Amino acid sequence: MGTPEHKLVQYVRTRWNSTFYMINRLIEQRWPVTATLSDPSITHKAKCYLDLKPDQWSLLEELSTALKPFECATVFMSGQEYISLFIASTCERAVEVLCSGPKVQKTEISVT
Repeated sequence: MGTPEHKLVQYVRTRWNSTFYMINRLIEQRWPVTATLSDPSITHKAKCYLDLKPDQWSLLEELSTALKPFECATVFMSGQEYISLFIASTCERAVEVLCSGPKVQKTEISVT
């Protein structure tokens, strides 16, 4: 299938970004997961409802896009090479700009 062999990521209640990682891995592994769930020798007929529909895959892609700025901000704020307290307002502004949609230009983000 040409898909990298990676395990699926499980949701961890105390780590919000585990949802982001879980969604991204599921999207990455879409075709192997779909093939497995569609194979009657692996998945019993009673469990065929587990296969995601195209609109559900689209929703996962939208969720991944929506969560990406927060993941970037979390990773950025978790840095060990710089003082993250002083860049908190810049990071907050970056998330605002990224979440506001295409009408805002990227040049509005500046480090002060």
